[in-house]
Amino acid sequence: MKTQRKQFVVTAVMAALVLAFLVAPIMAVAAPIDITRVDKTITPDTVASGQEATVTLTFDGDACDVGTVGADVALVMDRSWSMYLSCDAPGCPNPTEDRIGPAVEAAKGFIQRMDFSRDQGAVIAFAKYGDILAPLGSSQAQLEAQLDWLINNPADTEANGGTAIGNGIYAAHQELISGRHKPGNAAAMIVLSDGEENQYSDPIGRANAACNDGIQVFTIGLGSSVDSSMQSIPCNGGFYSYAPTPADLDAIYQSIADTVLGPLGTNAVVTDTVPSGLAVVPGSISHGGVLSGDVITWQLTQVKKGTVLSYRVSATEPGTYVVGPGAITYDDCAGVSQTMDFPDRMLTVTNAPPPSEIPEPTTILLLGSGLAGLAGYVRRKRNHA
Repeated sequence: MKTQRKQFVVTAVMAALVLAFLVAPIMAVAAPIDITRVDKTITPDTVASGQEATVTLTFDGDACDVGTVGADVALVMDRSWSMYLSCDAPGCPNPTEDRIGPAVEAAKGFIQRMDFSRDQGAVIAFAKYGDILAPLGSSQAQLEAQLDWLINNPADTEANGGTAIGNGIYAAHQELISGRHKPGNAAAMIVLSDGEENQYSDPIGRANAACNDGIQVFTIGLGSSVDSSMQSIPCNGGFYSYAPTPADLDAIYQSIADTVLGPLGTNAVVTDTVPSGLAVVPGSISHGGVLSGDVITWQLTQVKKGTVLSYRVSATEPGTYVVGPGAITYDDCAGVSQTMDFPDRMLTVTNAPPPSEIPEPTTILLLGSGLAGLAGYVRRKRNHA
């Protein structure tokens, strides 16, 4: 009887050890590694000697829970006349539809998702000019009050008429990089407009400047007359959303809140290696990356879903170049340091194309003069005959 009991105990212990051995690797795999993929591309992957190619790194994965880190967010609102029920200006697409009211309520719904112990918000309005109604701060009441102010204050059509999307983006950009920006917080802007750019304010160029400073840009197009540039502006994990009617705005702002308030990782250091024979184009490294020797290093407070890092390279000698290795080290949602390598990519450089055989302007001029002289000579010859 005692012998059987001992055998039972030994068998149970062995079974427990085997189970622990099998489960341990599974538990290790389940550790929170939030950046699951880094896509690396070279476009184009074949160039002629002296031409440039762009190397791009795009990050993807599962975002941390909303509110685990801070964010500074600028709400950029269109206050041109087409946003208002009382719009009677020429070209208003829906003069009987109130757009500013639902837009304000949707933006306030976003604010209510923010944690002002960490987050900050700003309200920017634009028509012909970009105006900071509420600078970056942690007062929810102030932000909501400035949004409510918009409901009864359309832009003056004579002094401030028009739609200058670029001016709104510029004002938000300057606010997000000002001394009011909280160190360590991510920076984002959400740009809402229902009209076409008509003030030559360069929305794409000004958005690119914000993107290069690491600001995440989202755009929302409302109604049927949205400027086409709104689809090209988003960056750093931001995206474009189309709202056919004002009733669609609340769900869009909530979707943006799910993205902008949760990163993939924090305190990230990203490196990529440029092989001998390739030269990094000066000024082409995005997000403040620094080239030292043959390694580019970026230091990022946060990495968002869809964050894109890039730089350009060129070569004078033909050949096949391996761009890499590269890696990212970051803190995951649990605060645990993680490291991930990403794949090398190949760039093929061919001989430079032969110079164009198009004649120089002076050659064409001389040829034309000679033909004109020949024609005159022939006419004189005929007349003499």
